[in-house]
Amino acid sequence: MTALTFREEQPAPEVLDRLGALVATRLPKYDLLLATVLDPDEPVTGHGYEPPPTGPW
Repeated sequence: MTALTFREEQPAPEVLDRLGALVATRLPKYDLLLATVLDPDEPVTGHGYEPPPTGPW
């Protein structure tokens, strides 16, 4: 969700429904739930992740 927010995109309604169902079924199993958000005052820079190579193995 953070990446979508950063890119100013909206998820499809069915994606939100699935995410809501996942949270609803998993939440009772935990005593603590953490939610994070990006600090809008901090610039978003490179993430240091390189996607795996594609092509024939």
